[in-house]
Amino acid sequence: MPYGPTIAGALALRKAKLITRPTLMNMALKYLAGKTRTEVEAIGQTIFESRLFPKLNPIGLAEIQRRRDDGYKVVVLSGAFDFILKHFCDRHDIDHWQSTQIAYQDSVCSGRLDGVEFLGEAKRAYLKNHFSQMGVDWNQSCAYSDEIVDAPLFSMVGNRFLVGRRFQDVSCELSDIRQIRW
Repeated sequence: MPYGPTIAGALALRKAKLITRPTLMNMALKYLAGKTRTEVEAIGQTIFESRLFPKLNPIGLAEIQRRRDDGYKVVVLSGAFDFILKHFCDRHDIDHWQSTQIAYQDSVCSGRLDGVEFLGEAKRAYLKNHFSQMGVDWNQSCAYSDEIVDAPLFSMVGNRFLVGRRFQDVSCELSDIRQIRW
């Protein structure tokens, strides 16, 4: 997806809190309007390979493998666009994933979100519903996030990790969130 003056301006408006995050996302998705699902997936592959893959944190990737080696099922729940996240999950053999969806009509992209951005409460509700019949020991489960907006997800699990360098103090009702600075 191009990063042109329109998106640059929208990012500035978002930073100034003059537009919402979903509005910014829908503006970015307009570039995909009219493209087929196959074309959108190819664009996602290009974005993943050229922009995201080189920036993946090796410590985070090692943590995914360590958890898998310890017998955990790895589930990725993300606010990222599905057509981009799919390529990460395929490459890293993620057991299950869900993310922000984009809308299609007859396999043609509409250039907008399909529903809401997949954050916070939506992630918790998804886990609760999707895994309700699987007997998951939530107290032994782990959750990692780079945004405190995922506090509802943290409330489900026994092991909570906030990942990133930008957090100074976390004032949250969940006092046992461990901060990891990768």
